[in-house]
Amino acid sequence: MDKQEAQRLPLSSLRELVRQGVSLSDFRRALGQSAPFSTEDFAVVSQADAGQVVTRMISLGVPYRIDDYRFIVFQEGEAELTVNLQKCHFQPGTIVFVGNGSIIQFERITPPPTISAVVLSGDYLRMVMTGRLPYPLNGSQRNFYFSVSDEERKLSVQMIATLRGLCRQPDYSHDTVNALLAAIVHHVCHLYDRHVGEQSAAKSRAQQVFSDFIALVNEHAVREHTLGFYASRLCITQRYLGTLVQQASGTSAKEWIDRAIITDAKVALRHSGITVSELSERLSFPNVSFFCKYFKRLTGMTPKEYQES
Repeated sequence: MDKQEAQRLPLSSLRELVRQGVSLSDFRRALGQSAPFSTEDFAVVSQADAGQVVTRMISLGVPYRIDDYRFIVFQEGEAELTVNLQKCHFQPGTIVFVGNGSIIQFERITPPPTISAVVLSGDYLRMVMTGRLPYPLNGSQRNFYFSVSDEERKLSVQMIATLRGLCRQPDYSHDTVNALLAAIVHHVCHLYDRHVGEQSAAKSRAQQVFSDFIALVNEHAVREHTLGFYASRLCITQRYLGTLVQQASGTSAKEWIDRAIITDAKVALRHSGITVSELSERLSFPNVSFFCKYFKRLTGMTPKEYQES
């Protein structure tokens, strides 16, 4: 399998997984009996050793974009990822949500993680939830993660295992599966409210502004490059925003904006056939020359060199 195929290996899109079919045989072999059950609408994997797949992604060293909605329970092992610009550390008992449009890059695992997970396309998620998404999934957050108790972790894993067991039946009930998918989503959101709600109440002013700033950057950085836009959206001055972001993260607000732009550019250059000229226009740069100089200043190579490296 060549490098380009490997970049698309780890369920970056449910539809892509189904279309590739047999070409993912090494992925299924790596997971053995824990290989995911998948359709173009949803997938489920129960108590899978994801070490080989994640190790391959780490070796690539490039970011990729998620095209669906993922709910993951870490059972064993640890992993470090960059998710939507921020470093994340997942360990046993961590529940993770990664939403459509998120950009992730694997950094490190030790030892190989065991996970249970449910993946849904956006349309199917809205269908099983009858159009009423719980507030953690209403678009205000692209991703979140939190730690739960051992009992909560076991219950979450059991719910996913039950779903996987149902899907093994050749004539499984779609209504039953959809109801259980909805129950799992509600369960994760309930745990989020229990654990993250308390943490949010205790956030400092700087931490809250930083969280809001990063959410805006992830959503708008491809079009809005100036600090003034984000300060206006947060109803504070540019200087005050810069001070709070630096205080909360140790990194300047401008650097966070640059990171978002460069990460989006890298994803496009690696995983699409877009030209440098088209990408420059999509990212709202005044001209190709300006974009190329900007990209090289922050990465050490031109967009073309990165695309062909």
